Amino acid sequence: MVDDNHVNIKALADALAVNGYTVIAVDNGFDAVDYIKTNKVDCMLIDLMMNRMSGYELCKRVRKQYDMLELPIIILTAIMKHSDLVLTLKVGANDYLQKPILMDELFIRIESLLAIRQSSIDAIEVEMNYLYSQVTPHFVYNTLNTIIGLSYTDMDNTREALYCLATYFRAKLNVHYRNSFFSVEEEMELVKAYLYIEKMRFGDRLTIKYDID
Repeated sequence: MVDDNHVNIKALADALAVNGYTVIAVDNGFDAVDYIKTNKVDCMLIDLMMNRMSGYELCKRVRKQYDMLELPIIILTAIMKHSDLVLTLKVGANDYLQKPILMDELFIRIESLLAIRQSSIDAIEVEMNYLYSQVTPHFVYNTLNTIIGLSYTDMDNTREALYCLATYFRAKLNVHYRNSFFSVEEEMELVKAYLYIEKMRFGDRLTIKYDID
């Protein structure tokens, strides 16, 4: 919470604490910027009209470090003209409330923004788990080590190996963003890229024969 009026800070902090929130309160934008550089917070409540650094400027500085899903911002203001609202949203606020603050409404806004934030975190986790399941680190490490060794003696094959590795990554990861159907040609491109890499690694121990209709 960032507000240069200590009475406002006390009132809001007490209400939030009663509802189970942990509140970090500062009375100027500079301390707020310093705090979020080294500490993680889930949501910010920022007073629009403050001395030294306005809520507009603070929003812009926060957005240089965190996007709107990472750190939601609610602007609090006594007077909200349409032009103020537009500018507030342009500089990166997620929402706004007009003073005097209705606590029930504030809690609903906070919970809504935190739910959206958690959904984005869950989505990223699902995405990363999918990527790990598609491309195992063990395969990547072994392949890169093989390519590094090859680069000392055979640059042509090194370039071909890197091209096949890029093809393999592209084919593996693109499937996630498309429908479940894709062409036989695309599947064979993936298979050939993968088998080229494995042939490079295992040499004569691996024999490949294609029989394609």
